[in-house]
Parts: sequence; structure tokens; C-alpha cells
Amino acid sequence: GLMSATLAWAHGSTLATAIDGAGIAPGDFVRWTRQVMDCLGQIASAAPTNDLARTAEAAKERLGRGIVAWSTI
Repeated sequence: GLMSATLAWAHGSTLATAIDGAGIAPGDFVRWTRQVMDCLGQIASAAPTNDLARTAEAAKERLGRGIVAWSTI
């Protein structure tokens, strides 16, 4: 459930649409997405190639929007 919800979110879906049918509470989704973003940041920092680092950073940026971004304030 988390993977499909995360993919939908990364592609611009609303929170309600992303988690619809996934069985994930909104707060859990936000928390887990922040953890995925942290992991992507670590991958970008340790990446052996610039391409991988750019890809990880781009994925992190796509996730860090809306309520997920607001949760860091």
C-alpha cells in the first residue's frame, strides 16, 4: 500500500487520492514519506555517481510538497 500511495503522491495526486484504498492513515503516510525522503537524501549523499545523486534528489523533491513539506515546519 505504501509504494502505490507514494508513487501517486510523487506524480502529483492529492493526499486523499494517493492514500485512497491503501489502508494508510494520513498521518502515517506523512511520517513514512518523510522517512523515504530522508533515505533518498542519504542515497544522494553517498551515491557513487552524479546521475544517481541527481535522481535521488529529484525523487526527494517530488515527495516534499503539500502536507509532507508542511510537516517539517
